[in-house]
Amino acid sequence: MPRTAPRHDRDAGGPADLLAAKAALRSQAWAALRSAGVARFPGAVGRIPNFTGAEAAAERLRDLPAWAGAQTVKANPDSPQLRVRQRALEDGKTLWARRTLAATDGAQPAKLTALAVLDRVAPAGTALDLSGIDLRHADLSDRDLSGASIRGATLRGMHLDRVNLAGADLAGADFSQAILRGGSLRDATLGGSRWHRAAIPGTGGLATPEDTGPPGLDAAAIAGRDTPPVMVDSSAGPALCLAYSPDGELLAHGAGSRVVISDAATGQALRFLPGHQGHVAGVAPP
Repeated sequence: MPRTAPRHDRDAGGPADLLAAKAALRSQAWAALRSAGVARFPGAVGRIPNFTGAEAAAERLRDLPAWAGAQTVKANPDSPQLRVRQRALEDGKTLWARRTLAATDGAQPAKLTALAVLDRVAPAGTALDLSGIDLRHADLSDRDLSGASIRGATLRGMHLDRVNLAGADLAGADFSQAILRGGSLRDATLGGSRWHRAAIPGTGGLATPEDTGPPGLDAAAIAGRDTPPVMVDSSAGPALCLAYSPDGELLAHGAGSRVVISDAATGQALRFLPGHQGHVAGVAPP
């Protein structure tokens, strides 16, 4: 199904005639790309479209006097501007995204956009400043955030798969109910970070069974260090998934072809929800 073009009156704002002219210009550009057959997947309409020749256009941009004199370049995270962002870094310019992340008064959507920009062009090992950002809507899986400043950031309830946080500053960050799988916390600064009901089933730089683990992770459950506080009945089949209620009082888990609601403190089953086909592979918080 073709994508519906977005409403242009939801733009950043401005006079109605200016927004109308901007909408008309967009429509002309989309039509020209479609007519010439140069729009790359997934098409032109309703987006900042990628197009055949985007790389050549970036090279032509470098020939302009305005580019030569610019110290800072602002570019969106969209595919057609990827080469522009790469060339900006190669030419020693500052991407606006770095300034946006560093700004103490920056808006949340702008900071997430800036993170997306830097994720695609920042050289490996670049330490980012993500201090104070609500990262819950960002996909951090497989990211190298070693040495990053994540002070006071919100990662509550996130699933962080294979995220390298080695040497990162996590002071004051909220990891409550987060799950960290893979990756590393080696030499991370943890002072003041919050880990209530967080689970860390296999992350580098943590405790061995003979150790107590890094200070600051006392509230987290760490594989190899902590004995599970709650045992649930799996006689009906393997428990493939589980979820706590928001208040932490109840626990839902899949047991064979049914869902079991249990008391989180004792593991006692309180209610059974049968009728599923096959093994239950996912549950929502009760």
